[in-house]
Amino acid sequence: MSDLIYLYVFMYSIVGLFLIGTLYFQIRYSKFGFLFITFLLWHFFAFSLAPIFDINNISDVSFINYQYHILNDDPGFLTALHLFLYAMSLFFTSYITLRSGVRSDITLKIESLVSNPEFIFKFLLIIGVVSNCLYFYSFGLKNALMMASSMRSNHYDGDTGFLFLKSISYISLYSACFIPYLIKSSVKNKWWLVILYCILVILAYLNSVSRTILLTYLMLPLFLTTMMGAKKLSVKKIIALILTFTIGSVILFYGKSFGNVMSSFVDGGNAVFVEKSVNLLDVILKLVHEQSYLWYSVDAGVDSFLSTGVHIPIEIILSITGFIPSSLLNNLGLGILNPDSVSMPLSCLNSSAFNTNDCTVPTRLIGYSSYFMPLIGGVLYGVTVGWVLSSLNKAWKVCESYDIKTTWVPYLLWLLFSAFLTFVPNTISRAFFLVFIVAFLYLIKVTIKRLRLV
Repeated sequence: MSDLIYLYVFMYSIVGLFLIGTLYFQIRYSKFGFLFITFLLWHFFAFSLAPIFDINNISDVSFINYQYHILNDDPGFLTALHLFLYAMSLFFTSYITLRSGVRSDITLKIESLVSNPEFIFKFLLIIGVVSNCLYFYSFGLKNALMMASSMRSNHYDGDTGFLFLKSISYISLYSACFIPYLIKSSVKNKWWLVILYCILVILAYLNSVSRTILLTYLMLPLFLTTMMGAKKLSVKKIIALILTFTIGSVILFYGKSFGNVMSSFVDGGNAVFVEKSVNLLDVILKLVHEQSYLWYSVDAGVDSFLSTGVHIPIEIILSITGFIPSSLLNNLGLGILNPDSVSMPLSCLNSSAFNTNDCTVPTRLIGYSSYFMPLIGGVLYGVTVGWVLSSLNKAWKVCESYDIKTTWVPYLLWLLFSAFLTFVPNTISRAFFLVFIVAFLYLIKVTIKRLRLV
Protein backbone atom coordinates (compact mmCIF):
# COMPACT_ATOMS: atom_id res chain seq x y z
CA MET A 1 0.00 0.00 0.00
CA SER A 2 2.91 2.37 0.71
CA ASP A 3 3.68 2.78 -3.02
CA LEU A 4 0.13 3.94 -3.75
CA ILE A 5 -0.58 5.84 -0.55
CA TYR A 6 -1.38 9.14 -2.26
CA LEU A 7 -3.65 7.45 -4.78
CA TYR A 8 -5.52 5.65 -2.01
CA VAL A 9 -5.94 8.84 0.03
CA PHE A 10 -7.27 10.59 -3.07
CA MET A 11 -9.72 7.79 -3.93
CA TYR A 12 -11.07 7.44 -0.40
CA SER A 13 -11.39 11.23 -0.13
CA ILE A 14 -13.49 11.29 -3.29
CA VAL A 15 -15.58 8.44 -1.84
CA GLY A 16 -16.28 10.65 1.18
CA LEU A 17 -17.23 13.60 -1.02
CA PHE A 18 -19.63 11.44 -3.03
CA LEU A 19 -21.32 10.15 0.15
CA ILE A 20 -21.65 13.57 1.77
CA GLY A 21 -22.83 14.99 -1.55
CA THR A 22 -25.52 12.34 -1.77
CA LEU A 23 -26.69 13.15 1.75
CA TYR A 24 -26.74 16.86 0.88
CA PHE A 25 -28.91 16.30 -2.21
CA GLN A 26 -31.33 14.10 -0.25
CA ILE A 27 -31.76 16.57 2.62
CA ARG A 28 -31.99 19.53 0.26
CA TYR A 29 -34.78 17.82 -1.67
CA SER A 30 -36.95 17.14 1.38
CA LYS A 31 -36.76 16.61 5.13
CA PHE A 32 -37.19 12.88 4.53
CA GLY A 33 -33.50 12.90 3.61
CA PHE A 34 -32.69 13.24 7.31
CA LEU A 35 -33.63 9.57 7.71
CA PHE A 36 -30.61 8.66 5.59
CA ILE A 37 -28.15 10.40 7.94
CA THR A 38 -27.03 7.34 9.88
CA PHE A 39 -26.83 5.11 6.80
CA LEU A 40 -24.71 7.51 4.72
CA LEU A 41 -22.59 8.80 7.61
CA TRP A 42 -21.82 5.24 8.72
CA HIS A 43 -20.54 4.59 5.20
CA PHE A 44 -18.60 7.86 5.27
CA PHE A 45 -16.82 6.79 8.44
CA ALA A 46 -16.27 3.24 7.17
CA PHE A 47 -15.22 3.89 3.57
CA SER A 48 -13.56 7.31 3.74
CA LEU A 49 -12.27 8.21 7.20
CA ALA A 50 -11.38 4.66 8.32
CA PRO A 51 -9.10 3.97 5.30
CA ILE A 52 -7.51 7.43 5.50
CA PHE A 53 -6.93 7.09 9.25
CA ASP A 54 -5.53 3.60 8.78
CA ILE A 55 -3.19 4.63 5.96
CA ASN A 56 -1.83 7.57 7.94
CA ASN A 57 -1.83 5.76 11.32
CA ILE A 58 -3.93 8.54 12.84
CA SER A 59 -5.71 6.23 15.25
CA ASP A 60 -5.15 2.77 16.66
CA VAL A 61 -7.36 0.17 15.00
CA SER A 62 -9.87 -1.72 17.11
CA PHE A 63 -9.16 -5.27 18.21
CA ILE A 64 -11.38 -6.88 15.58
CA ASN A 65 -9.63 -4.94 12.82
CA TYR A 66 -6.25 -5.73 14.33
CA GLN A 67 -7.17 -9.40 13.96
CA TYR A 68 -7.86 -8.79 10.28
CA HIS A 69 -4.46 -7.15 9.81
CA ILE A 70 -2.75 -10.20 11.34
CA LEU A 71 -4.31 -12.64 8.86
CA ASN A 72 -4.49 -10.52 5.74
CA ASP A 73 -2.64 -7.89 3.78
CA ASP A 74 -3.84 -4.30 3.83
CA PRO A 75 -6.93 -3.67 1.67
CA GLY A 76 -5.68 -3.19 -1.87
CA PHE A 77 -6.51 -1.33 -5.05
CA LEU A 78 -9.52 -3.51 -6.00
CA THR A 79 -11.16 -2.71 -2.67
CA ALA A 80 -10.56 1.02 -3.12
CA LEU A 81 -11.87 0.91 -6.69
CA HIS A 82 -14.92 -1.14 -5.65
CA LEU A 83 -15.88 1.49 -3.06
CA PHE A 84 -15.08 4.34 -5.44
CA LEU A 85 -17.45 2.89 -8.05
CA TYR A 86 -20.12 2.32 -5.40
CA ALA A 87 -19.97 5.91 -4.12
CA MET A 88 -19.87 7.38 -7.63
CA SER A 89 -22.84 5.27 -8.77
CA LEU A 90 -24.77 6.20 -5.63
CA PHE A 91 -24.10 9.92 -6.12
CA PHE A 92 -25.05 10.19 -9.78
CA THR A 93 -28.03 7.84 -9.53
CA SER A 94 -29.40 9.81 -6.58
CA TYR A 95 -28.96 13.11 -8.41
CA ILE A 96 -30.51 11.94 -11.68
CA THR A 97 -33.46 10.22 -9.97
CA LEU A 98 -34.25 13.27 -7.84
CA ARG A 99 -34.39 15.43 -10.97
CA SER A 100 -36.84 13.10 -12.74
CA GLY A 101 -40.60 13.45 -12.43
CA VAL A 102 -42.88 11.84 -9.87
CA ARG A 103 -46.55 10.88 -10.11
CA SER A 104 -48.75 13.16 -8.03
CA ASP A 105 -51.57 10.60 -7.71
CA ILE A 106 -49.52 8.41 -5.37
CA THR A 107 -51.39 9.72 -2.32
CA LEU A 108 -54.76 8.75 -3.84
CA LYS A 109 -53.54 5.20 -4.42
CA ILE A 110 -52.24 4.91 -0.86
CA GLU A 111 -55.47 6.35 0.52
CA SER A 112 -57.55 3.87 -1.49
CA LEU A 113 -55.54 0.94 -0.15
CA VAL A 114 -55.35 2.01 3.50
CA SER A 115 -57.71 4.78 4.51
CA ASN A 116 -57.20 4.29 8.25
CA PRO A 117 -53.46 3.93 9.01
CA GLU A 118 -54.09 4.47 12.74
CA PHE A 119 -55.52 0.95 12.84
CA ILE A 120 -52.20 -0.56 11.66
CA PHE A 121 -50.29 1.62 14.12
CA LYS A 122 -52.44 0.51 17.05
CA PHE A 123 -52.30 -3.11 15.92
CA LEU A 124 -48.48 -3.00 15.90
CA LEU A 125 -48.48 -1.42 19.36
CA ILE A 126 -50.74 -4.21 20.63
CA ILE A 127 -48.31 -6.78 19.22
CA GLY A 128 -45.48 -5.02 21.06
CA VAL A 129 -47.34 -4.80 24.38
CA VAL A 130 -48.58 -8.40 24.35
CA SER A 131 -45.27 -9.95 23.25
CA ASN A 132 -43.28 -7.92 25.81
CA CYS A 133 -45.66 -8.84 28.62
CA LEU A 134 -45.46 -12.53 27.72
CA TYR A 135 -41.68 -12.35 27.34
CA PHE A 136 -41.01 -10.66 30.68
CA TYR A 137 -43.56 -12.91 32.39
CA SER A 138 -41.79 -15.99 30.99
CA PHE A 139 -38.26 -14.91 31.91
CA GLY A 140 -38.72 -12.23 34.53
CA LEU A 141 -37.27 -8.73 34.24
CA LYS A 142 -33.99 -9.66 35.90
CA ASN A 143 -33.32 -12.72 33.73
CA ALA A 144 -34.43 -10.93 30.56
CA LEU A 145 -31.98 -8.06 31.08
CA MET A 146 -29.17 -10.43 32.01
CA MET A 147 -29.85 -12.55 28.95
CA ALA A 148 -29.80 -9.48 26.67
CA SER A 149 -26.32 -8.59 27.90
CA SER A 150 -25.10 -12.20 27.69
CA MET A 151 -26.42 -12.76 24.18
CA ARG A 152 -24.90 -9.47 23.04
CA SER A 153 -21.49 -10.86 24.02
CA ASN A 154 -22.37 -14.40 22.81
CA HIS A 155 -22.00 -15.87 26.29
CA TYR A 156 -25.54 -17.13 26.76
CA ASP A 157 -26.21 -20.86 26.60
CA GLY A 158 -29.47 -21.14 28.52
CA ASP A 159 -33.08 -21.69 27.51
CA THR A 160 -34.03 -19.92 24.28
CA GLY A 161 -37.53 -21.32 23.99
CA PHE A 162 -39.25 -17.96 24.41
CA LEU A 163 -36.87 -15.84 22.36
CA PHE A 164 -39.36 -15.77 19.49
CA LEU A 165 -41.48 -13.43 21.67
CA LYS A 166 -38.65 -10.89 21.66
CA SER A 167 -38.40 -11.14 17.89
CA ILE A 168 -42.14 -10.57 17.58
CA SER A 169 -41.92 -7.54 19.88
CA TYR A 170 -39.44 -5.93 17.50
CA ILE A 171 -42.18 -5.84 14.85
CA SER A 172 -43.83 -3.04 16.82
CA LEU A 173 -40.79 -0.83 16.16
CA TYR A 174 -41.86 -0.48 12.54
CA SER A 175 -44.70 1.69 13.83
CA ALA A 176 -42.06 4.45 13.83
CA CYS A 177 -43.26 5.22 10.30
CA PHE A 178 -46.53 6.54 11.74
CA ILE A 179 -44.97 8.90 14.32
CA PRO A 180 -44.54 11.99 12.08
CA TYR A 181 -48.12 11.79 10.84
CA LEU A 182 -49.54 10.92 14.25
CA ILE A 183 -47.90 13.87 16.03
CA LYS A 184 -49.02 16.28 13.32
CA SER A 185 -52.57 14.89 13.26
CA SER A 186 -55.59 15.43 15.48
CA VAL A 187 -55.99 11.76 16.39
CA LYS A 188 -57.60 11.28 19.77
CA ASN A 189 -55.21 10.36 22.61
CA LYS A 190 -52.26 10.62 20.21
CA TRP A 191 -49.79 11.60 22.91
CA TRP A 192 -50.62 8.50 24.96
CA LEU A 193 -49.97 6.43 21.85
CA VAL A 194 -46.63 8.20 21.27
CA ILE A 195 -45.61 7.64 24.91
CA LEU A 196 -46.56 3.95 24.64
CA TYR A 197 -44.47 3.68 21.49
CA CYS A 198 -41.46 5.29 23.22
CA ILE A 199 -41.80 2.81 26.09
CA LEU A 200 -41.77 -0.09 23.61
CA VAL A 201 -38.60 1.28 22.01
CA ILE A 202 -36.90 1.53 25.42
CA LEU A 203 -37.97 -2.04 26.26
CA ALA A 204 -36.57 -3.22 22.91
CA TYR A 205 -33.31 -1.45 23.73
CA LEU A 206 -33.06 -3.08 27.16
CA ASN A 207 -33.83 -6.43 25.52
CA SER A 208 -31.01 -6.07 23.01
CA VAL A 209 -28.55 -3.44 24.35
CA SER A 210 -28.58 -2.05 20.81
CA ARG A 211 -27.88 1.65 20.32
CA THR A 212 -29.15 1.37 16.76
CA ILE A 213 -32.67 0.82 18.09
CA LEU A 214 -32.58 4.09 20.02
CA LEU A 215 -31.15 6.03 17.09
CA THR A 216 -33.31 4.54 14.33
CA TYR A 217 -36.65 4.10 16.05
CA LEU A 218 -36.65 6.90 18.62
CA MET A 219 -34.25 9.70 17.72
CA LEU A 220 -34.78 9.86 13.94
CA PRO A 221 -38.62 9.79 13.82
CA LEU A 222 -38.86 12.47 16.53
CA PHE A 223 -36.15 14.52 14.83
CA LEU A 224 -37.88 14.22 11.45
CA THR A 225 -41.18 15.33 12.99
CA THR A 226 -39.51 18.38 14.54
CA MET A 227 -37.85 19.34 11.27
CA MET A 228 -41.16 19.04 9.39
CA GLY A 229 -42.51 22.01 11.30
CA ALA A 230 -39.35 24.13 11.11
CA LYS A 231 -38.43 26.80 8.62
CA LYS A 232 -35.14 26.76 6.74
CA LEU A 233 -33.18 28.93 9.19
CA SER A 234 -35.32 28.87 12.32
CA VAL A 235 -34.26 28.70 15.95
CA LYS A 236 -36.36 25.53 16.24
CA LYS A 237 -34.27 23.78 13.58
CA ILE A 238 -30.97 24.84 15.17
CA ILE A 239 -32.09 23.63 18.60
CA ALA A 240 -33.29 20.33 17.11
CA LEU A 241 -29.94 19.78 15.39
CA ILE A 242 -27.96 20.56 18.56
CA LEU A 243 -30.13 18.34 20.75
CA THR A 244 -30.04 15.49 18.23
CA PHE A 245 -26.26 15.64 17.94
CA THR A 246 -25.82 15.83 21.71
CA ILE A 247 -28.24 13.02 22.58
CA GLY A 248 -26.96 10.93 19.67
CA SER A 249 -23.39 11.31 20.95
CA VAL A 250 -24.45 10.23 24.43
CA ILE A 251 -26.22 7.18 22.99
CA LEU A 252 -23.17 6.25 20.90
CA PHE A 253 -20.82 6.52 23.87
CA TYR A 254 -22.92 5.25 26.74
CA GLY A 255 -25.71 3.22 25.10
CA LYS A 256 -23.99 -0.16 25.17
CA SER A 257 -22.30 0.37 28.55
CA PHE A 258 -25.53 1.56 30.17
CA GLY A 259 -27.39 -1.55 29.02
CA ASN A 260 -24.68 -3.85 30.37
CA VAL A 261 -24.55 -1.93 33.68
CA MET A 262 -28.33 -2.22 33.99
CA SER A 263 -28.05 -5.98 33.54
CA SER A 264 -25.34 -6.21 36.20
CA PHE A 265 -27.30 -3.95 38.54
CA VAL A 266 -30.45 -6.06 38.51
CA ASP A 267 -28.26 -9.12 39.04
CA GLY A 268 -26.81 -7.60 42.20
CA GLY A 269 -23.38 -7.10 40.64
CA ASN A 270 -20.92 -4.31 41.29
CA ALA A 271 -20.57 -2.92 37.78
CA VAL A 272 -19.30 0.63 37.66
CA PHE A 273 -20.32 3.09 34.97
CA VAL A 274 -17.07 4.80 34.07
CA GLU A 275 -17.65 8.47 33.34
CA LYS A 276 -15.99 9.80 30.22
CA SER A 277 -16.05 13.25 28.68
CA VAL A 278 -17.48 13.47 25.19
CA ASN A 279 -16.14 15.75 22.48
CA LEU A 280 -16.42 15.85 18.71
CA LEU A 281 -13.10 14.07 18.12
CA ASP A 282 -14.10 11.23 20.46
CA VAL A 283 -17.38 10.80 18.60
CA ILE A 284 -15.63 10.67 15.22
CA LEU A 285 -12.93 8.23 16.36
CA LYS A 286 -15.50 5.95 17.98
CA LEU A 287 -17.60 5.86 14.82
CA VAL A 288 -14.52 5.19 12.71
CA HIS A 289 -13.51 2.29 14.98
CA GLU A 290 -16.99 0.77 15.06
CA GLN A 291 -17.77 1.07 11.35
CA SER A 292 -14.34 0.25 9.90
CA TYR A 293 -15.18 -3.46 9.91
CA LEU A 294 -17.25 -2.71 6.80
CA TRP A 295 -14.13 -1.63 4.94
CA TYR A 296 -12.34 -4.83 5.87
CA SER A 297 -15.43 -6.88 5.03
CA VAL A 298 -15.43 -5.47 1.50
CA ASP A 299 -11.77 -6.43 1.21
CA ALA A 300 -12.53 -9.91 2.58
CA GLY A 301 -15.21 -10.25 -0.09
CA VAL A 302 -12.72 -9.35 -2.83
CA ASP A 303 -10.27 -11.98 -1.55
CA SER A 304 -13.04 -14.58 -1.30
CA PHE A 305 -14.23 -13.93 -4.85
CA LEU A 306 -10.71 -14.15 -6.27
CA SER A 307 -10.09 -17.46 -4.49
CA THR A 308 -13.45 -19.28 -4.65
CA GLY A 309 -15.71 -17.24 -6.95
CA VAL A 310 -19.25 -16.04 -6.30
CA HIS A 311 -20.72 -16.87 -2.89
CA ILE A 312 -24.49 -17.41 -2.70
CA PRO A 313 -25.84 -16.70 0.83
CA ILE A 314 -28.53 -19.37 1.12
CA GLU A 315 -29.54 -18.19 4.59
CA ILE A 316 -30.53 -14.78 3.19
CA ILE A 317 -32.82 -16.45 0.66
CA LEU A 318 -34.33 -18.64 3.38
CA SER A 319 -34.94 -15.59 5.59
CA ILE A 320 -38.15 -15.06 3.60
CA THR A 321 -39.67 -17.83 5.72
CA GLY A 322 -37.49 -17.15 8.74
CA PHE A 323 -40.38 -15.74 10.79
CA ILE A 324 -42.02 -19.18 10.85
CA PRO A 325 -41.06 -20.99 14.10
CA SER A 326 -38.36 -23.59 13.47
CA SER A 327 -40.32 -26.18 15.49
CA LEU A 328 -43.26 -25.81 13.11
CA LEU A 329 -41.01 -26.19 10.07
CA ASN A 330 -39.44 -29.30 11.58
CA ASN A 331 -42.83 -30.84 12.35
CA LEU A 332 -43.87 -30.25 8.76
CA GLY A 333 -40.67 -31.84 7.50
CA LEU A 334 -39.47 -28.49 6.15
CA GLY A 335 -36.59 -27.89 8.54
CA ILE A 336 -34.34 -27.28 5.54
CA LEU A 337 -36.17 -23.94 5.06
CA ASN A 338 -34.89 -22.68 8.42
CA PRO A 339 -32.10 -20.10 7.88
CA ASP A 340 -30.27 -21.53 10.91
CA SER A 341 -29.90 -24.86 9.08
CA VAL A 342 -27.22 -23.41 6.77
CA SER A 343 -23.84 -24.85 7.79
CA MET A 344 -21.66 -21.93 6.63
CA PRO A 345 -23.60 -18.67 6.60
CA LEU A 346 -22.06 -15.54 5.15
CA SER A 347 -21.44 -14.03 8.58
CA CYS A 348 -19.29 -17.04 9.55
CA LEU A 349 -17.35 -16.87 6.29
CA ASN A 350 -16.73 -13.18 6.82
CA SER A 351 -15.82 -13.63 10.49
CA SER A 352 -13.17 -16.20 9.56
CA ALA A 353 -11.26 -13.41 7.81
CA PHE A 354 -11.08 -11.67 11.21
CA ASN A 355 -9.85 -14.81 12.97
CA THR A 356 -13.09 -15.21 14.93
CA ASN A 357 -15.18 -18.37 15.13
CA ASP A 358 -18.43 -16.95 16.51
CA CYS A 359 -19.90 -15.50 13.29
CA THR A 360 -20.22 -12.01 14.79
CA VAL A 361 -18.87 -9.89 11.91
CA PRO A 362 -21.69 -9.27 9.40
CA THR A 363 -20.94 -8.13 5.88
CA ARG A 364 -24.04 -5.98 5.36
CA LEU A 365 -25.21 -5.80 1.77
CA ILE A 366 -22.35 -3.48 0.81
CA GLY A 367 -19.87 -6.09 1.99
CA TYR A 368 -21.66 -8.86 0.11
CA SER A 369 -21.46 -6.80 -3.08
CA SER A 370 -17.75 -7.68 -3.24
CA TYR A 371 -18.40 -11.33 -2.33
CA PHE A 372 -20.85 -11.36 -5.24
CA MET A 373 -18.54 -9.66 -7.74
CA PRO A 374 -15.92 -6.97 -7.14
CA LEU A 375 -16.39 -3.69 -9.00
CA ILE A 376 -19.61 -4.72 -10.78
CA GLY A 377 -21.21 -5.52 -7.43
CA GLY A 378 -20.25 -2.07 -6.17
CA VAL A 379 -21.86 -0.38 -9.16
CA LEU A 380 -25.06 -2.45 -8.84
CA TYR A 381 -25.26 -1.69 -5.13
CA GLY A 382 -24.73 2.04 -5.66
CA VAL A 383 -27.30 2.29 -8.46
CA THR A 384 -29.90 0.31 -6.49
CA VAL A 385 -29.48 2.21 -3.24
CA GLY A 386 -29.33 5.59 -4.99
CA TRP A 387 -32.52 4.90 -6.92
CA VAL A 388 -34.42 3.64 -3.85
CA LEU A 389 -33.34 6.55 -1.62
CA SER A 390 -34.31 9.15 -4.20
CA SER A 391 -37.57 7.44 -5.19
CA LEU A 392 -38.73 7.21 -1.58
CA ASN A 393 -37.66 10.81 -0.99
CA LYS A 394 -39.74 11.97 -3.93
CA ALA A 395 -42.73 9.91 -2.79
CA TRP A 396 -42.47 11.39 0.71
CA LYS A 397 -42.40 14.95 -0.62
CA VAL A 398 -45.56 14.35 -2.63
CA CYS A 399 -47.30 12.70 0.33
CA GLU A 400 -46.29 15.50 2.70
CA SER A 401 -47.54 18.14 0.28
CA TYR A 402 -50.90 16.57 -0.62
CA ASP A 403 -51.86 14.27 2.27
CA ILE A 404 -49.59 13.86 5.31
CA LYS A 405 -51.73 10.90 6.31
CA THR A 406 -49.97 8.85 3.61
CA THR A 407 -46.36 9.65 4.59
CA TRP A 408 -46.14 6.40 6.54
CA VAL A 409 -45.84 4.38 3.33
CA PRO A 410 -42.49 5.75 2.02
CA TYR A 411 -41.21 5.77 5.62
CA LEU A 412 -42.19 2.12 6.09
CA LEU A 413 -40.63 1.17 2.74
CA TRP A 414 -37.39 2.79 3.85
CA LEU A 415 -37.40 0.82 7.12
CA LEU A 416 -38.03 -2.41 5.22
CA PHE A 417 -35.33 -1.63 2.67
CA SER A 418 -32.82 -0.70 5.37
CA ALA A 419 -33.58 -4.03 7.05
CA PHE A 420 -32.55 -5.77 3.83
CA LEU A 421 -29.40 -3.63 3.67
CA THR A 422 -28.26 -5.12 6.98
CA PHE A 423 -28.12 -8.51 5.25
CA VAL A 424 -28.84 -10.18 8.62
CA PRO A 425 -31.31 -13.10 8.28
CA ASN A 426 -33.19 -12.39 11.53
CA THR A 427 -33.66 -8.73 10.65
CA ILE A 428 -34.83 -9.56 7.13
CA SER A 429 -37.21 -12.22 8.50
CA ARG A 430 -38.85 -9.65 10.78
CA ALA A 431 -39.32 -7.35 7.79
CA PHE A 432 -41.03 -10.14 5.84
CA PHE A 433 -43.16 -10.91 8.88
CA LEU A 434 -44.36 -7.31 8.92
CA VAL A 435 -45.17 -7.50 5.21
CA PHE A 436 -47.15 -10.66 5.95
CA ILE A 437 -49.06 -8.88 8.76
CA VAL A 438 -49.92 -5.84 6.64
CA ALA A 439 -51.02 -8.06 3.75
CA PHE A 440 -53.13 -10.14 6.16
CA LEU A 441 -54.82 -7.04 7.58
CA TYR A 442 -55.52 -5.78 4.08
CA LEU A 443 -57.10 -9.10 3.09
CA ILE A 444 -59.31 -8.98 6.18
CA LYS A 445 -60.39 -5.47 5.25
CA VAL A 446 -61.21 -6.49 1.68
CA THR A 447 -63.06 -9.60 2.85
CA ILE A 448 -65.20 -7.65 5.34
CA LYS A 449 -65.98 -5.06 2.69
CA ARG A 450 -67.14 -7.72 0.23
CA LEU A 451 -69.26 -9.48 2.85
CA ARG A 452 -71.04 -6.22 3.58
CA LEU A 453 -71.88 -5.87 -0.10
CA VAL A 454 -73.39 -9.35 -0.29
